[in-house]
Amino acid sequence: MDIGKKIHVKVSPFQLRVLGGTFNVTELVMEKGQSKDEFQQHLKGIPSDRWFVMLAEDDEQAPDTLAIIDDEFEFQIYAIGSFQNE
Repeated sequence: MDIGKKIHVKVSPFQLRVLGGTFNVTELVMEKGQSKDEFQQHLKGIPSDRWFVMLAEDDEQAPDTLAIIDDEFEFQIYAIGSFQNE
């Protein structure tokens, strides 16, 4: 999970359904050269049971991150925002 090699792109907030609630996306974490719009549409197509939410620790001001586990069992962070439990 090397988030440092990816670019962060702020977006108009949108929501993704995840297990246990909703993730409010405010920033995308993408590879250089990816289209923001295509990447955002790709995220919207991922089933809710594939997402893994990593909650910020001990700091309510820190953002949460949204990731999936890839085929090599590594976390790949795709978005930053906040998780809303239901």
